[in-house]
Amino acid sequence: MGLRVKDIRYYGSQPWGLVGNLSLGYYARLDGDDAIYLDGQELAQADWYRREDIDLAPDDYSLTNDMIQAFIRGDWT
Repeated sequence: MGLRVKDIRYYGSQPWGLVGNLSLGYYARLDGDDAIYLDGQELAQADWYRREDIDLAPDDYSLTNDMIQAFIRGDWT
């Protein structure tokens, strides 16, 4: 059982890991219940965070970091 999302929007991509792999970044809005049911085989931790509670230094090489920085700035609301 996972989260339902809507308004999916492509953010960007970057090469990742082994040769030929690609990391894709998307934003989406929650569509319904916000309960997280963690699959321990896939993730060790999952939670919801408010923009003002995120403390992350920007970097120049990580798609994930770039997306989080955009979220903190409010570029995606």
